[in-house]
This record gives sequence, structure tokens and C-alpha cells, in this order.
Amino acid sequence: MNPFANAVLDRFIFRPSRQPIPTRKQEFLLDVPWGKIQIWRERTPACGNAEPEVFLLRFLGARGRAEMGTTDPLNRLPDAKGEVWIANPPGFGSSTGPVSLRHYAASALLTFDAMCKYAAGRKTWLYGQSFGTTAALHVAAHRSSDWLVLKNVTPAREILRLHLPHGLKWLADTFALNFPTELDALGNAALAQAPALFLISQQDRLAPMSLQRSVHNAYRGPSELCLIDATHDQHVLEPDDDKRYAEFVAHALWCPVTRQSSFGIQA
Repeated sequence: MNPFANAVLDRFIFRPSRQPIPTRKQEFLLDVPWGKIQIWRERTPACGNAEPEVFLLRFLGARGRAEMGTTDPLNRLPDAKGEVWIANPPGFGSSTGPVSLRHYAASALLTFDAMCKYAAGRKTWLYGQSFGTTAALHVAAHRSSDWLVLKNVTPAREILRLHLPHGLKWLADTFALNFPTELDALGNAALAQAPALFLISQQDRLAPMSLQRSVHNAYRGPSELCLIDATHDQHVLEPDDDKRYAEFVAHALWCPVTRQSSFGIQA
């Protein structure tokens, strides 16, 4: 591995920020070998004074801050009693650096382990959007969870090759050679066994449908595919898409998991 190439790749992907961001979420600082992971926790309104029934760990995009994260997909179900955990990656917010893909992968596992310990046998879900899908797949490949949502799965190594100009092919090759295997979306998909929902935006220009489908095809566990009429970073979905999404979420929360899809695959 080339340390200089690793450092350039880390900074090429991540856009860290440190400024305080007001939030109503509850802060939890997790001790890790290189310092601390800042985790923000939020319960859904349906919890009230009751305990959550499901715990959800969300991974945002490469520029996202946990303070601003939503409770998606639990916000699709007004009656869902859940607690959402979102960690700031190393170098973001009060999470200790350095900004590093390998620390990012390690922090994903450590945060999930902490959530599972807190959940004490209750349902655990994973959610990843954009670059956060690499972390979600890494956890799914090495840990057991009840459900996994991947919105616009982003196989970063392949996307770097696709989007860098042809004249910078040497740089794309260098990045691909030094990209950590821990965040290899295709490799982790082939190991993950949790039931998964793939949300693919048909107007996604960052992660083309062909690349997203390649990850879906490689996925080892039972999976469902939902095509939505949206762009890569579009948060408000069309009413019909949002309704179908909510149906998938409701089924995952309240129906027993089976190896066969109950909704079928949206081609």
C-alpha cells in the first residue's frame, strides 16, 4: 500500500467538518482505540415513554453530519417504536481523527457492536445511503442484523474509475489499488446474509444503475429491489415511490423474515 496515495484518497472522498451543529438528538461518546466516536441517538415519536422495539444504525454520505440525519426509514411508519443511531465518521464533529477510510470501516463495526449491546436482543437494522452503503455492507458482511436498507449503493472503487477523466487513468488505477478491501461493496455484498432492500434512483448520475445492479446481483442474502424516480441525493420521493417504500419498511418491522420476497422484485 502507498501511504501517500491512501492519504490523497481519504481526502478525495471525505469532506470533514468540525463546527458545532445544533441538534435535539442525544450525544453518546464511544471509546475506541484511536480516541472517541461521537454518536447521536434519537427515538421516534411513537416511543413516548416506552422502550424501542428496533434499533437502527444509519450511515450517511461522505459529507454528512450525524447531527442532521433523519430517522429514515422509520419515519415512514408513524407507529414504529425505534431508536436511531448515527455516528460522525473519524474527523467529523467531535469524532477523533484521522480522516481515514480504514478508521471509517473500523468505526462502523465498533458503533454497531455498541448498539447491539444496548439493544440487548431487540431488532437491529442497518441503513446506508450513497457512500454510507459501503460501511453498511461492511457491517452486514461481518455481523448479523435483522434488515438492511441500501439507498443508491455506491461501489466507490468502480465509481472512481468511471468518473475520473481518461487522462487520469493512472490516478484511478492508483486509487483502486489502494482502496481498502473493508469497503469493497461487491466483495462485502457476496458475504452479507441479512435480508436487504436496494433502493435505486433511476436518475442517479453518480452511481449508474448498472453498477448498483451489479452489487445487487452479487448480494448473497435475500434481497428486494425497488426502483424509484429520483436523483442520487433526492430525499423527498414521489408519492407512489414513498408509499411502496413504506410498505417494505412495514413488512420488515412487523412480519417475520423469510427467505423469499413477499413483494417480488421491481424490474
